[in-house]
Amino acid sequence: MTEELISKESVQELKLGIAKKLVNIIILSMLQEKPAHGYDILRRLQTEFYFSNHHSTVYPAITYLSEHGYIDSGHWEMGEHVQRKIYSLTPKGQKCLIYFDEVIEQIRPTRKIKPTSVDT
Repeated sequence: MTEELISKESVQELKLGIAKKLVNIIILSMLQEKPAHGYDILRRLQTEFYFSNHHSTVYPAITYLSEHGYIDSGHWEMGEHVQRKIYSLTPKGQKCLIYFDEVIEQIRPTRKIKPTSVDT
């Protein structure tokens, strides 16, 4: 059997796609705990998940989740002139998390990934 090599570009594309999906799931999980504004989400990603990226990844994820009905937003007054959008989980977002948990449980006992060396 001939082994196919994966290009560095393909590996990077795969990593980016996985990272984006994980950020979406993590954001939904955070909002399941309690509603939050964008800066809180970003700060928690950095401190709790050691997420090294910044707003250029988080805010597009929030926009995607909002546009697709997984989260909703409202406004919260913080002072005389300051308003922040507060995001909360929608029923669709809750269903997504339940589905994600079910998929992980199905994969966990059946799939064993053997560590291999991949040149990236």
